[in-house]
Formats: sequence, C-alpha cells, structure tokens
Amino acid sequence: MAEETRKKKRWYPILASNEFNNIQVGETVASEANNLIGRTVIVNLMVLTNDPKKQSYNVVFKVKNVSNDSGITELIKYYMNIAHTKRLVRKGISKVEDSFVVKTKDNVQYKIKPFIIVRFKAQKSYLTGIRMKAREHITNLFNDLESKDVFLTVVSNKLQMDLKSILKKIYPVNVCEIRILEKL
Repeated sequence: MAEETRKKKRWYPILASNEFNNIQVGETVASEANNLIGRTVIVNLMVLTNDPKKQSYNVVFKVKNVSNDSGITELIKYYMNIAHTKRLVRKGISKVEDSFVVKTKDNVQYKIKPFIIVRFKAQKSYLTGIRMKAREHITNLFNDLESKDVFLTVVSNKLQMDLKSILKKIYPVNVCEIRILEKL
C-alpha cells in the first residue's frame, strides 16, 4: 500500500543563468519539476568560464522557475575559496578586509566583502585609507550598475582591476579581490 502513494522520482537538469549562456550546471532528483524551485547548486567558476585562473572561485545558483522540465537559475553568490585566501596571506604584509551592503541602480541589495593585500607592513592610517577608498569606489560603481551586470563585472575581474589601480596611489597593493559577493 505504501508503494502506491509514492511517486517515482526522476532526474531534472539545472541550467545556469543567462550570464553563462544557459549551460547545464547540474542535475537533481525530484518527484515533480516544481519541486526544483528554491534548490541551490554550487559550481566552480573554472567550469563555467573554461579559465584555469578561476579555479579558486565558486558561484551559487538558485532555481527560480521551471521551463521544459529544466530548472532555470539565477546567480545569487560569488565567493573565493578559503584555501586560496590562506595561500595569499604571507608574513610581513598587511591585509585589509571589509564587509558592507550596497544598492544597485534598480534597488537590489548586495553584500560585498573586498579583500586587499598590500606589499609590506603598513601603518593603520594607510590601511584605513585603503578601506575607505575601496568602499567609496565600490558604492559609486554599484549605484551606476543594473543588477544583471553586477556579477559579470566581478567575474570578468573588471571591478578588481579598477579598484587596484585606484588603491595603489595610496599604498602599493599586491592583491585586490572580492572575497564574497552575495545578493540579499
């Protein structure tokens, strides 16, 4: 009797968002296609971009709707692996970390955590200046961006390169990365 009430489960493909040309990023088991909504998939960025330099970064997709028995996702998080962060930090250098919330032009909020490493041990006043300048630049940039372009700016490294060129005028910057970018 219990076997009659149970539905047979099957595999459903999960497709990436439009930023990554809707390629298949995974599969999951469900009894109905509508049960896919709300599920998350973590994918290494190297797999999506075919760039070995991006192997230390992951992105998280969340299924927002179902079309043709496939889960259609949206990008909700980008983050750097902890092991990569530990590899970058060395003895005799200073690092700057920050965490704040920014809004885009279309009022979508993102939590962003920049990660900056300067070349030598620096005084606290320099590190504070770097943190404030980074926060100001990122806030101004996000105020001019649409929400669909935010992740593309970070994944393509455009934000990090612009930020590094601005911050190196304050103190020599070795690494400028975005550790976490998350849609709220």
